[in-house]
Amino acid sequence: MTAASFEEQLTTLETDVEHLCSAYSTEDAQALKSASETQANAAASLLRLARDELSRAKVLTQAGWLELLRAALAFDLGLLDEADAARRRALAIGEDLPDTSIHGWAHETEVWFELTRDRLVEAVSKAEIGLAVVGRMESTGVGIQLALQQAEAAARLGDVDQMHRSLAIARTLLSTHEPPSNPMNHFRFDHSKFDVRQMRILLIVGADDEAEPIALRLKNELERTDGSSAHPMRSSEVLAGLALIAARRNDVEQALVYAHESIEIGRRSRLSFRQIIGSVLKELQRHRGDSGVQSFLDQHATLTGPADHTLRP
Repeated sequence: MTAASFEEQLTTLETDVEHLCSAYSTEDAQALKSASETQANAAASLLRLARDELSRAKVLTQAGWLELLRAALAFDLGLLDEADAARRRALAIGEDLPDTSIHGWAHETEVWFELTRDRLVEAVSKAEIGLAVVGRMESTGVGIQLALQQAEAAARLGDVDQMHRSLAIARTLLSTHEPPSNPMNHFRFDHSKFDVRQMRILLIVGADDEAEPIALRLKNELERTDGSSAHPMRSSEVLAGLALIAARRNDVEQALVYAHESIEIGRRSRLSFRQIIGSVLKELQRHRGDSGVQSFLDQHATLTGPADHTLRP
């Protein structure tokens, strides 16, 4: 095996990993999970051919992104043990690399898991650990994501002061963050992602008047000319957020329109999506006398997660 052929394989691996991480929000989760597992095996084979530390680090970096992607996809599919195992593998890889990005995203993934399972105190403290790991110079923007997750956990706990402190950290980090060359890569932070998370946090504390213009702007920005979404996972959450606002205002007709549109978008994070759509269903329970509401509730009862997963008004 020559050095040139190793470099060619590495380039191919890097290209494939970039494609898979960019397809996260649009392609079928199970198919993408299978493809990422195939590439993880390819990375393991290539690692055995690395002849120096630099080559080894390059292959490990790609292996780390793949483990993070496998963790996210397994979690979306409800395979929680498998998701945590992949996250732990990514964490171990990240700890061996000089760049803090994979290490930081492994912490971010754990905080996401905690948030979705409503383990809020743990989410706040683990986000703090992640922020300490990545510092302020990390290039992918994982620190912004960690600060937003911390803000969300604080909001759910009713700690508004901590929420504002964490949002301030996120905004500061965002102000110096270079927009990614490929914003579709799930592990690259872009401004649209900030807006979606900010909308979500505002909904948690009942600041609907602040959340609504953000959601409406995002709805338009994410929609392609043919009516499809450029980023289905974000669109599903934005539409669910608009449905929640309408339901809280007793605008049942509009709430149902947005809720239907949100659910019809096929690609979404199954467990985290239940949090916000569960809040919509909970609000609509107050209008069960409406035949349209009753039909909607009957049709989508399986989307209702545990009561403590809904967004608190």
